[in-house]
Amino acid sequence: MLKSSDMTRKDFLKAVVACAGAGAAVGALLTACGGTDQSSQNLQGSCRDNGAKNGLITGNHGHSLTVPAADVLAGAAKTYSIQGTSTHPHFITIQADQFAVLAQNGSFTVTSTNDEGHTHNVTVTCA
Repeated sequence: MLKSSDMTRKDFLKAVVACAGAGAAVGALLTACGGTDQSSQNLQGSCRDNGAKNGLITGNHGHSLTVPAADVLAGAAKTYSIQGTSTHPHFITIQADQFAVLAQNGSFTVTSTNDEGHTHNVTVTCA
């Protein structure tokens, strides 16, 4: 077996195809090969203690998200603005079952509302 420091790009691509088959999603590859599934484990922090934030917002241009720890503990569906410093708003809704994922320090991705002809995928992670 190659050590990661000895692995070439070609070796890596061979391992990807061997592990998950052609066209597999990166998340599926990580799970199938024993990597971390961020939907069930997040090493960023404790959502119960610190709340949550956006880990990644696709196509971001100033949007941001902060979820207070109290909202994670309450566990009730809630809608948040992700406008941040952007000139236009978007909103996301976190459902009760998604708050349960956060309470276990997991993460998930939701799609924002459409504004100015586009949406954003928002990955919510523990702060």
